Amino acid sequence: MKVFLSGLLLLLMATSDVGPRAQPGRTEDRPVAPHGDAFGVSSGLIGPNAPALLKELGVGWVRVNVNWLYVEPEPGKYNWEPLENYFNLLRKHLDGVQVLVTIRAVREKSDWAGRGEAKKPTVPPRDRAKYAQFVRGVARRGTGLVSAYQIENEMESEDWWTGTSDEYIELLRTAHDAIRRIDSRAYILPGGFTSGDSLIAAMVARGDTWEQMARQLGTRKRPTPEARRSAARRIAFMEEVLAKAGPYVDAVDMHYYHEPDTIAMKVRWLRETMRKHGYERPIWLTEMGGPDITVRSFSEAAQVDEVSERVRLASESGVAKMFWLCLFEGKGRERWKRMGLVRADGTPKPVFHAYKAAIEAAERSRSSG
Repeated sequence: MKVFLSGLLLLLMATSDVGPRAQPGRTEDRPVAPHGDAFGVSSGLIGPNAPALLKELGVGWVRVNVNWLYVEPEPGKYNWEPLENYFNLLRKHLDGVQVLVTIRAVREKSDWAGRGEAKKPTVPPRDRAKYAQFVRGVARRGTGLVSAYQIENEMESEDWWTGTSDEYIELLRTAHDAIRRIDSRAYILPGGFTSGDSLIAAMVARGDTWEQMARQLGTRKRPTPEARRSAARRIAFMEEVLAKAGPYVDAVDMHYYHEPDTIAMKVRWLRETMRKHGYERPIWLTEMGGPDITVRSFSEAAQVDEVSERVRLASESGVAKMFWLCLFEGKGRERWKRMGLVRADGTPKPVFHAYKAAIEAAERSRSSG
């Protein structure tokens, strides 16, 4: 973490720029953006003039990641200084912007804290007391800055989580209790479900055939029996998490790629599943972006049209908050790395101005309504 956060610190300095329990709401003693509270950017914050760009964009939120491994790279050897410095710089440069922290238990190295070795996925921690200590440490250092904590990411996917749904719920409960000892008002969210899995679940609930689902996901291949079993397992995982997460969360999250017009059915599925289990929470989209090259051709002109379309459709569906992925474009061939609002050299893309205009239009509509 020291290398990772030190690089981020240098870049920031160089720029100088209706459920069984009450909703906690936003803490009144934290700075709040003058507009854009329903909008944010997710990750990709490293680049020239990032704070000034965020201010110009008018978003009220940013999403960042904190990984246990980087705070405690070896058992019992903590190094909080880089995280403390990082949070202090966010306080200094992002005045008026609220922070969502996604907490990952372990990632990308030998998983000393879990039950084996893992590369990208999180392995359920062996010692939940130690995990709780780590989470309390993050929350303590985030006091007055962090307005929301999210526990893991896309955990129904084996790419991100290797445990069972019950093990995830236990992790969520542990994190919830640890955070509440430090912060009684911060939002607590489960990890966001993947765009594809939440879409498949919504289509299954609607009664679509597997062939219809394949087309919606951007493939003409007939799903194999193995693919169907895998999809069914992931749907069951999400259902099991939603069945038990209510007491520990203040909002729920799913990601929003694929075709823009899929959001209404996804929101309907998520709401109906919560209601089936006796609660309802606001819906956040902590990752959205496009065009998604699995279903559409990418161009900057198409991206301008799509950001407005996604904001409008998500707002009409009753989504509480949405985060565009990312602020800066990334390097590589992954589909999301072209979705950024700003080029690597700090030049805003046309989609930057389109997102800004969409935020302003949505806020005007909200205030007049």
